[in-house]
Amino acid sequence: MLNCPTCSKAVNIYAKVCVHCGGSLAPADGSPASPTLEPCSKCQHGQFVVVSPFYLPDIQNNGSITALPVASGLEGRWQVLSGGSFRAHVCLTCGYTEWYAQELKALAATVGKIPNVTIVEAKAATPYR
Repeated sequence: MLNCPTCSKAVNIYAKVCVHCGGSLAPADGSPASPTLEPCSKCQHGQFVVVSPFYLPDIQNNGSITALPVASGLEGRWQVLSGGSFRAHVCLTCGYTEWYAQELKALAATVGKIPNVTIVEAKAATPYR
C-alpha cells in the first residue's frame, strides 16, 4: 500500500487513481516519466531497472509503504510535511544507480516550510564547468 498524495489514505501501489478521493497517483506536475536512457556511465552497458517512485516501508503506519520523499520535515508539532519523490535507474550489469527527483511542484511547495529546503539560483554557465 502507498499513501495518496491528496488525501493521505492508503491505496494499492499499482493504482493510477485514489479510490477514496479520486486523485491521481501519478506525478501531475509535468515531471518527465523518465529521462532519455543512455548507456551506463560506469560500464557502458544499456540495460536498466527503473523503479518509479522508489518506495520505503512505513513501519509506523500498519506496514504500508510510502514513496521516499526528496524533502521532509515537521509542520507544527505532529504533521509530517514532504515533497517530491525519487525515481531510481539501476544498471543490471554493474549496479550503478542514478537518482532523479520527480513531483517537482510538490518539492517547491516545501521551500520556506522545511528549514533545510531552499532555492539557489545557478550562475551563468561557463565553458570550464
